[in-house]
Amino acid sequence: MVKGWFDLKKEEEKKIKLPQQFLQDYTEIFCDPTNADKVYLSVWGGSLLKPIIGGVWSSQNGGDQWFAAMRLGSGFQKDPYWKIAQPGKTNRNADPGVAENKIPDFVHYENRGVRAIAISADGTLYAGTFKGYHTYKYDAENDFWTSVDNTRVGELFYGHGNNDTGAFGITPDIHRPGEMFLLQYEASAYKSTTSTHPEFPGIVGVKRIPALIDIGPKWAPGQPFNAPITIASHPSDPNIFYYISQRSGEVRKCRFDENTHVTMGKPIEVPPVISVPKMKCIYWSDLQIARDGQTMYALAEVIDQDNRPMGQTRIYNPLPQKGIYKSLDEGKSWKCLNQGLPETAGGRNQQKQVVGSNSACVKTLLMSPDNDQLLYAAVKKYHAPEGKKGMVNGGLYRSVNGSESWDKLQIPEGIRSVWDVWLHQNKGQTRKIYIAGGGMEKAEESGEGGVWVAHYKANGDYKKEDWQKIFDHPFVCHVRTSPVNPDILLVATRESYANGKRDAGTFYSTTGGGLQQKNWIKFNHGRGGMMIGDIQFDSGNPKRVWCSVESSGIYTALLPINKQMAP
Repeated sequence: MVKGWFDLKKEEEKKIKLPQQFLQDYTEIFCDPTNADKVYLSVWGGSLLKPIIGGVWSSQNGGDQWFAAMRLGSGFQKDPYWKIAQPGKTNRNADPGVAENKIPDFVHYENRGVRAIAISADGTLYAGTFKGYHTYKYDAENDFWTSVDNTRVGELFYGHGNNDTGAFGITPDIHRPGEMFLLQYEASAYKSTTSTHPEFPGIVGVKRIPALIDIGPKWAPGQPFNAPITIASHPSDPNIFYYISQRSGEVRKCRFDENTHVTMGKPIEVPPVISVPKMKCIYWSDLQIARDGQTMYALAEVIDQDNRPMGQTRIYNPLPQKGIYKSLDEGKSWKCLNQGLPETAGGRNQQKQVVGSNSACVKTLLMSPDNDQLLYAAVKKYHAPEGKKGMVNGGLYRSVNGSESWDKLQIPEGIRSVWDVWLHQNKGQTRKIYIAGGGMEKAEESGEGGVWVAHYKANGDYKKEDWQKIFDHPFVCHVRTSPVNPDILLVATRESYANGKRDAGTFYSTTGGGLQQKNWIKFNHGRGGMMIGDIQFDSGNPKRVWCSVESSGIYTALLPINKQMAP
């Protein structure tokens, strides 16, 4: 760093005596535009080897004296250095908020420092902290930081922006309308509520699930091992839900009334975990529970560059068999049931070599709401099994015997990858079926993209002409309909080379869709800009929609639709 800063020639840096104990990474400096004597300096930590790590330093007298204005972590007040260097300034003044359980007591000050600082025209200082996951503003007069990402009132958090890590998905609590499970990756899982803040009427409060609060083992602070990757309510007992842990791969039974969780089983054995870079986990999704409370289905997904859930493809294990897993004993034992599905590789290793020969690249598994034995699977195009060349096309598949065997349904010929399948119900009857498809490559490689709908046929006897295309985009990954009106639709798209990576994000229609642009409205404003992992309509408020975004968190919005929405 010194060599580059001072433009030193070869070997010249060796003649300079550098501090032997530490060298700070000063990144930004700002002066208060209303008072030149107020100066702020940010320090990027990034290493536990540095004795003074991260934070923001402040001077109120033009740089004659400095003090650490931002104190991260939970051990700051315990360190004897700070008691001597900054008497009276050893309180922790940055509340981690939703991330407080990501910083164990043995981490004296968070080792990620600040990503950036900025100052406004009125002299207010802002800082992106905790690996950049939270934004705070500084009250210089009172030496105090306030979160501008979330407001905490009692047990509820009201989010305003970049207040969390990535997100896996959103799942309704079937026993509590208006409460959604929010799968928050490293921040574990939360429940949405119907409470709103008087100053922020459009934002609902969310609460922690006590049994899932977890900071992980000491070698991995901030890496909770109980973090759910997929979750489902018990069909009849409102106090029970089940989840699969993203890191341990275990199926766990959790009780609201006791705040406990018990390991039931593990569908696929995950290798022993020593450190995060060596983790070889399985990415699970679409956990579903039949009405008997014993039969369960879950999807072990093939993870690769074009469909990664969180951008961390290196930690997902390409070796085990992927596809549809079933348990008949409340999650204690599991069996993979892919018969009739396209056979593909199980993934690719870090050298991008295909691995595995008996997997199925399923993106969505859906159990019929009125028949536990009737299942639908959206299958993506993927690499041929190990030892074979080329790609294997996907499609829409159906099982009438609880995944014991699968049959391919007829859909338009141009579709090679189906990413989602959705059934719309009205008055207890399934009325329509939707599919979403496409991919990030050119159309000749990924196949046709968009959303199609057909009138539901219980016998599965669809013809190609039964399907009507209602949304055109080369890469659609999710489609949902409002529970109260099939004409209100929500879709999610991703970037595709087929259209120059345009129009990635969220769209809605209140007219049943259609290929005319006026039938769809894109609404990305205020939403995280990363890849979308899930979309849902709220189970209580028919106007509210939800969206989980990779490396950015969970977002909610209210659609501008009329109160009278029933068809």
